[in-house]
Amino acid sequence: MPSRNPEQLSSEPRPETPQPEGEKAAKPEEEKRFELPDLEEAKEKKYPWAKTAESARKFLSSEITNAEDILEQLTKGVKEDTTLHKQIQKESYFRSKEREKRGEAGTPESDFFAAIEDIKKTTQVKLEMLQQRWGRLVVLSSEKKGAQDEVLNKRAFEKAEGLRKKGKKVDDIECNDKARIEMLKEIKRGITDKETKQELENREKERVANLKTELARVHHEIEGIIETPVKGEEKEAKEKLAKELYEKAKEMAKSLTGENLEEKIKVEAKKELKQEGCRIITKKEYYGEENVRRVEQRTKQRRWWFGIKEAWTDLSDEERQQHGDVKKFAEQLEKQREELAQKLAKQGITLSRDVFYELLRAGSNPQDIKIKGWFSKKIVMPVNIPGFHVKMKIKDFQLLTEKIQKKFDVLVKEEAKTEMDRVWSDARKRYSRRKYRILGKTINEIASTAG
Repeated sequence: MPSRNPEQLSSEPRPETPQPEGEKAAKPEEEKRFELPDLEEAKEKKYPWAKTAESARKFLSSEITNAEDILEQLTKGVKEDTTLHKQIQKESYFRSKEREKRGEAGTPESDFFAAIEDIKKTTQVKLEMLQQRWGRLVVLSSEKKGAQDEVLNKRAFEKAEGLRKKGKKVDDIECNDKARIEMLKEIKRGITDKETKQELENREKERVANLKTELARVHHEIEGIIETPVKGEEKEAKEKLAKELYEKAKEMAKSLTGENLEEKIKVEAKKELKQEGCRIITKKEYYGEENVRRVEQRTKQRRWWFGIKEAWTDLSDEERQQHGDVKKFAEQLEKQREELAQKLAKQGITLSRDVFYELLRAGSNPQDIKIKGWFSKKIVMPVNIPGFHVKMKIKDFQLLTEKIQKKFDVLVKEEAKTEMDRVWSDARKRYSRRKYRILGKTINEIASTAG
């Protein structure tokens, strides 16, 4: 900026403010907040633009204070019959009418609070716009800062060039002063509702664009993690990271669409799994008594089958040929078990199917049990070693069967629970993978949708 001659200073008188004798009177904190020392210096030097800058200072300080006051009322509570309260009622009324036209659910109370939030949002934006203008005022009300301002210097240059093209005499300082006054007048111009709404729209567009960019980046990062072939702890760590990123992406998608994708994704995932023949049940249903009994029964049958296979393995080739196959062998064993159970029942001994097949599994041959003796009867049970057998009193055998039964029941419950937990865990993982696949597809579509 060119240097200024004293003759070019404004001749407008500087208003004098009376001060008390001694120390200067202390100013209220609110007034101090809007002091501009550089402007005071400009006023002393009587620059042509100082009066306009002072007018802009007063205007902005009033507008900023007013906006802050409105926000404070909206936060702490608006008193009835005030201008602000009437404005909220008006906004609420129009909101209710629009909602009813669209056929949306709601109440006058919800419309009232929604109106408060709308006014709060627009007032906050207006306050930020005013604060931006204050920042420009700080520059334009300062001789030194203004001299370094590119926008001001550009406008001053354009004014000077326009005059030169018309063949007129150009005073660079005068052009700069006029440009500064123009810009100061723009600063003190009020901010309309239309401008505020436009600013909100611009910010929303920018927010959406940034979110979509970030959403696309996060989705790409997730795909990279999932496609990387890893195992063990590294796999678990990557799966955990992918889950965290998906949660982040889900929140961003919700912020973009205003829709909670969680329920939508759940419905779609369940629909696909049902189409593939999967049964969709809750954890409570899955661990219900009926299902637990089913799994425990299946576990019992599996253990019975282990006993049958053990006995079948111990047969010679010739014996296997006589029985034909393991299925026919199993049928014969079951008949022998029933006959033995009836025989032992006469002696007061209960031989369950569970115990019978556990004995087979342990290498004994309970199907060949003999009861020997007259007065002190004993159980003689052959084992898989030719010529060897186990002999014990009836009472001892009864205790043995009870012990085997108790152990069998515990094992069945443990194995059944382990199986149920594994199946439930696998199902949950399958369901989660399906959800994340659908979520990934959805957020990718959202990210690629034009703003």
